[in-house]
Amino acid sequence: MSNVAYADFSNSRKLNQRDSTVSNGTKGHIAIFRSLLSSQWSLNETKLALWLRLLSKASYKPTTVNFGGREWYLGVGQLVTKFKILGGELRDSHNKPKSESQVRRLLEFFKSEGMLTFSGDRNGTVITITNYALYQNIAPEGKCGGLNPSNDEALVTVLKVNLKH
Repeated sequence: MSNVAYADFSNSRKLNQRDSTVSNGTKGHIAIFRSLLSSQWSLNETKLALWLRLLSKASYKPTTVNFGGREWYLGVGQLVTKFKILGGELRDSHNKPKSESQVRRLLEFFKSEGMLTFSGDRNGTVITITNYALYQNIAPEGKCGGLNPSNDEALVTVLKVNLKH
């Protein structure tokens, strides 16, 4: 008697195409800790949505980007944007974008909590997420390292995100 194994490789090309997009910076993942959901502010869906968006858009390695007609050098945990752009990405239940002043107040809240800093001019605002490399387990040389979470701070999951600029 013989055994037969059947392998269907018809979808292998689709898998390889999907995997290759992870390395080009348009898709990736971020680490989220359980303690995030125990924070009182995370009950506010707009704050939580903005925080996850900022984490997703932050640079995971030093890079130079063209934004607003000029080149910006970004370090790990930084992104450049405008309040109007962030407001357009945050919608209320009636699909109305958040205003620039609403976005500024949200960022001021995160700043007061020590979670980020931001500064900019009419060309753009650089947002720097405090301890981004530590929480995303990025060592300065790009090697694995950084935070070794305790049981209380164990990673909930790794979220796969599609980064659209």
